[in-house]
Amino acid sequence: MSTEQAKAELMRPWSTMPDGGRNMIRRIEEEATEKAKDKARRVISMAIQRIASEHVVESTVSVVDCRPTK
Repeated sequence: MSTEQAKAELMRPWSTMPDGGRNMIRRIEEEATEKAKDKARRVISMAIQRIASEHVVESTVSVVDCRPTK
């Protein structure tokens, strides 16, 4: 396929595209959406873990018994 043919193929309206092409585009879009959602979940969970650990460090109190032992 030449460059001109490829450009013409990409410019064709969605309705005239063969079913295989529409299905392929739809599948690629769905995969991209799923990958984006997974990545967003990972980023959010990492952010929550970092904030939670900082919060625990700031709000945790250590108690040390200084009384002499008998």
